[in-house]
Amino acid sequence: EWGQRLDDLAIQSRAVESPAVIAQNSNTLGLITHTSLALGILALLGIGFIRKRPLLGVAAAGSVAAAVLTTEVLKKFVIDRPIRFEEVPDLSHNTFPSGHATISTSLALAALMLAPVRLRVPVAVVGALWVSFQCTGVVSAGWHRPSDALAGLAVALGWAAFAVFVLASLGRVERATSHGEPERATHWALLVFVALLAALVVSVVVAGDSPWSWGGFDFVLSSAIVDAAAIGVVVVFTALLRGWSPGRVPTAEVSSIGP
Repeated sequence: EWGQRLDDLAIQSRAVESPAVIAQNSNTLGLITHTSLALGILALLGIGFIRKRPLLGVAAAGSVAAAVLTTEVLKKFVIDRPIRFEEVPDLSHNTFPSGHATISTSLALAALMLAPVRLRVPVAVVGALWVSFQCTGVVSAGWHRPSDALAGLAVALGWAAFAVFVLASLGRVERATSHGEPERATHWALLVFVALLAALVVSVVVAGDSPWSWGGFDFVLSSAIVDAAAIGVVVVFTALLRGWSPGRVPTAEVSSIGP
């Protein structure tokens, strides 16, 4: 019960935000629709074929589709949120996990899988911003509780990691030797993580009239936690991919194949 109370308190304390900020967050969330999801999956498949790594494109697109399907099944058929006290209006039903958080995160991680090694850091920066704004946006707009967003992050990361595992099991991962990442890429990723987190927390603070009042502090703290988790997922996935290029048969294996 105490967990549910904290979760709902974060939604209630978002009243410190101005109506304009809430409306802007709702408009941003509106970018994720069934059409945009379908276009994103088709784009992933297309990039895979353009890069001459069709299996990588299928794995990336498949991780997105699987993550979204998992979230919908969990939310509508498996998980039931017990009502233990008077809930937040319009959120008495189960909203766990968040579909928006799942879609935005899975697309960002799939893009990281498909991105050339030398472009991973900028793709990670854009992806981290996109994911964090979507994940905090669902809370700010009152569509989801913080735990819903965190669950969406977990589902997306799980399927992205599984996709890379499948590629590795099929021997479709090679060392990134040409145009490789700088050795300090992970260090830069950590610096980017700190900078983005600080900027996003500040943006949440200035959005409210009195965010450090007792009522607003819960919203600011929960938003900071969701921001940290969202950016952290992207950074961790980038670090795990460092030094590896998925989707192609390793060069040593190709040269050993006979005519």
